[in-house]
Amino acid sequence: MTALEKFKTPLEKGAFLLGVLTQILLEKERTEKRTNSIFFKLNLSYLKMKDLREIYTELRAKYEEKNLIDDKIQRIFAEAGKYLLKSPRTIAKKDGAYAFTLGMNLKNQFLKEV
Repeated sequence: MTALEKFKTPLEKGAFLLGVLTQILLEKERTEKRTNSIFFKLNLSYLKMKDLREIYTELRAKYEEKNLIDDKIQRIFAEAGKYLLKSPRTIAKKDGAYAFTLGMNLKNQFLKEV
C-alpha cells in the first residue's frame, strides 16, 4: 500500500499530493538559493479548501514559470486536481493540514512508489 492509498478522503489525498509538489518546489528553490516564497504564505496549523485551491493554482504557476513540468509532475498535478474536485467545499481544517504536511515529509518515499 502506497502512502497515498492510506488516506481515505479525496481531500486528504489531494492535500498530500500538494504537499509532495510543494516540497519538490522548495528543494528546487533551495538549490537555486531563492527564497521559499510559497512556503511563507502557508499556515500549516490548518488549511481550508480555499487555501488548498490557492496552493494548487500558485504551485502550477511556479512550476510553469520555472519550466519544471515533466510527465511525472503533470500526473501528480492531474491526480491532485481530481481529488480536490471530488472534495466537499467544507472540510476538517486539520485533516488537510496533516495530509499536506505528510506529503512534504514523505515526498521521497512517494516518488519511489510512483
